[in-house]
Amino acid sequence: MKFRCPNCQHPIEVDANDTTLEASPQAQAADSITCPTCQSRFSLSSEDSPTHVPDKGMTIAHFEVRQVLGEGSFGTVYKCFDTELKRYVAVKVPREGRVAPDSAKLFMKEARAAAAVNHPNVISVHEVGQHGDGFYIAAEFIDGINLSETIRISPLSIKDATILAVKLLRAAHFFHEKGIVHRDLKSGNILIDAANEPHIADFGLARREGKNEITVTQSGHVIGTPAYMSPEQARGDVRGTGPASDQYSIGVIFYELLTGVRPFPATNSRTVMHRILTEPARNPRSVNKAIPKDLDTICIKALEKDPASRYSSAAEMANDLQRFLDGRPILARPASVAIKLQRWCRRNPGMAALSAVIAVLLVTTGLMAMQRPEPPEAVVRIEAPAAKTHPVRLTYSMNGSNAPANPQARWAIVPLDKLTGLPI
Repeated sequence: MKFRCPNCQHPIEVDANDTTLEASPQAQAADSITCPTCQSRFSLSSEDSPTHVPDKGMTIAHFEVRQVLGEGSFGTVYKCFDTELKRYVAVKVPREGRVAPDSAKLFMKEARAAAAVNHPNVISVHEVGQHGDGFYIAAEFIDGINLSETIRISPLSIKDATILAVKLLRAAHFFHEKGIVHRDLKSGNILIDAANEPHIADFGLARREGKNEITVTQSGHVIGTPAYMSPEQARGDVRGTGPASDQYSIGVIFYELLTGVRPFPATNSRTVMHRILTEPARNPRSVNKAIPKDLDTICIKALEKDPASRYSSAAEMANDLQRFLDGRPILARPASVAIKLQRWCRRNPGMAALSAVIAVLLVTTGLMAMQRPEPPEAVVRIEAPAAKTHPVRLTYSMNGSNAPANPQARWAIVPLDKLTGLPI
């Protein structure tokens, strides 16, 4: 990674993976760097004055500003022309008022995270420097549009969407192996070039795992983009937000590629995060019946609430998608009815307890009904008439007794001609 001396503009090479940049006494967290040419010392994280954001037509160091490419929560990205190497670059500068010491550390943290990744599907950082009261990151310029716009203009086929997801997962696994978690993967942070190749951008929220890394967020603070957040991010669990969280975000992107919508659409951030925490994602096939069942299964596995229920790595998910593309059986399996019931009980403990009580009552009532004694057979007594003109007297009892004095006895008067064939 390159730094530029603000006095003589001499490039200073620094190894992005070298933790001595943070550990050295005179350069803690890139607080001080000495230029080997002019011997001047400059700080990249101790400025208290606000950053001056240049307008179009101005310059940032040796970069000529041509146009604004976009703005994020932390900085503005410009398309600039590198007057030294005669190429276009994307230059990011902090927004006005954001360069307090902690913000500068965040800015440098992004630069180190991005510079440590050298992958064809990740935007590379060329250099970092200070200009006036501000700082900048000069990165590879991608002549294209972001994935969000691509989906809106021309949705991808199921096959192309799957191929693109594999590339994103391979790239994510690459920087996960370097101890970097992006934490803000979304379609707006993926640029598609003229050859339809994806490039992951914006490591502004990246967390690098290591004892010497600067912590710029704390547990309980929500970070990221709500629609693409994993449940652990939505809870503000910074420590629990790891590679599985990036996998979840790519699962959301894949869902979006397959269906054209996100798994938890809502009108505001609070509603989205509540649904992410409490509701299961709708199966992609419920939105688009053309989606193969295997892709439906893979996508839903990536969107599991519990990180342990997702794939063990982004590479494993990529491998399963590749099995689908190759026409081989996938490893993921749909959740069984028992597992779905168990997850529902976890999400709805009150309703689960009430349902359990009702079920017990129903079973108990059923068992009691099965144990009722069978009613006894009726005993019928027929008394012959004294004369043919007299009626026959029948006595019957439902308790097995034929005694006329029995309280449950019933009498029936039946004409003789109706008893033809009966033994009298």
